[in-house]
Amino acid sequence: MSAKSDQAKGHVKEAAGVLTGDKDLESEGKKDRRTGEAEEKIDHAKDKVEGAIDSTKDKVEETASFGFSFDKAYARVGRVFGISKKAAVASVTADVFAARFGPWRVRTPRSNIASVSLTGPYRFLRTAGPARLSMSDRGLTFASNGRRGVCLEFVEPITGMDPFGWLRHPNLTVTVADPDALAALLSGR
Repeated sequence: MSAKSDQAKGHVKEAAGVLTGDKDLESEGKKDRRTGEAEEKIDHAKDKVEGAIDSTKDKVEETASFGFSFDKAYARVGRVFGISKKAAVASVTADVFAARFGPWRVRTPRSNIASVSLTGPYRFLRTAGPARLSMSDRGLTFASNGRRGVCLEFVEPITGMDPFGWLRHPNLTVTVADPDALAALLSGR
């Protein structure tokens, strides 16, 4: 029986019990009505939970994640700064690009990405370790290897190096494991 029919049946029994003075029938009606109300609340809560799960699944399915490719020497130096395979990832949704490199984080709308290019190789001493700031253009680098990466140029410079957001970066280079796929996704190819 549905929650609504339990409630209706309960109302009828309760009213009949009141009219006839039958306390047992009235009590049974109240019980049926309350059971129906509880079932309705449970159904409503269940619908909300299922909706939230579906919404979360949609968001997860729409996110592309790109792990970083670590060379051994970069991994050793990176550990000192809290950088590991688990703490280094770039992710792309329909609207947002985000990257995490240990304690450093970058997040910007995809519409803020002006251009994307494949770059490399890089010199170890200029890229290994923490997030790196280019002195020539204030660009930011999240490097886990010296082979190859993706350079994103931004329409509006982004924050990422300092915790207060005073320093803004016109570009970001990330050395993800699959730079071709990330570049293609961000370029719309």
